[in-house]
Amino acid sequence: IGATAVWTIFPLMLMEKLGAELYQVSIVYVANTVMAFITMNLMASKIKLSNPTKFKIGIGSTSFVFVGLALITDWWMAMPFMALVGVTWGLLFIAGNFHLMENNPRSTSTGIFSSTISISTVVGPVIAGSIAFLFDYHAVMYFAVVIIIVAFGVSLKIKQ
Repeated sequence: IGATAVWTIFPLMLMEKLGAELYQVSIVYVANTVMAFITMNLMASKIKLSNPTKFKIGIGSTSFVFVGLALITDWWMAMPFMALVGVTWGLLFIAGNFHLMENNPRSTSTGIFSSTISISTVVGPVIAGSIAFLFDYHAVMYFAVVIIIVAFGVSLKIKQ
């Protein structure tokens, strides 16, 4: 929910608060997509950690992304944070799916995982719009930090 909240508001923040042009917003988002693609491809062969560990690293690192995005003062400063979120998303998505498939081979577990992601793509933007309307764009980033810290706490309960 926190990530989809940020994804909804972040382009607006870049353009309205930081003066980015549309092509600059696209450049920032390309950093994310490229790193997610690279990470997901490396997960299969090169990254030799357990899936719960990858998942925890992904969640823990995401908190730095949202704090960083709340503190940037120019559009180009978002690029390393968006690259990092590409890595964290790759870790979260692939490790989460593989962990579920290994521990519960029925398709219902991965279906629930995908459904949860889909629900967050609806709920996150509604929350983001409400927070941005009531406060400002930066408050959405701090909301995401709180959500990710709670998620990290929950992830610590995952068994190896």
